[in-house]
Amino acid sequence: MRDRQQRLEEIRRLAAEGLTAAQIAGQMGEAETRSSVLGMCNRHGIALDRSQGQHNRATSTPADGRAA
Repeated sequence: MRDRQQRLEEIRRLAAEGLTAAQIAGQMGEAETRSSVLGMCNRHGIALDRSQGQHNRATSTPADGRAA
């Protein structure tokens, strides 16, 4: 099992590559969850790429451009 410092360095590296918390958790194996990755990033000031998945959010204007 990796120690905490090794896990933190791996999270930093993967975050720098632009992975999301869920992708980082998947890369690190079943011992890590998305929630634990988010917590470590929050505590240590690691920025995650949050642009992925944003396209599924509801908007006030439909995709065809007409007013709602």
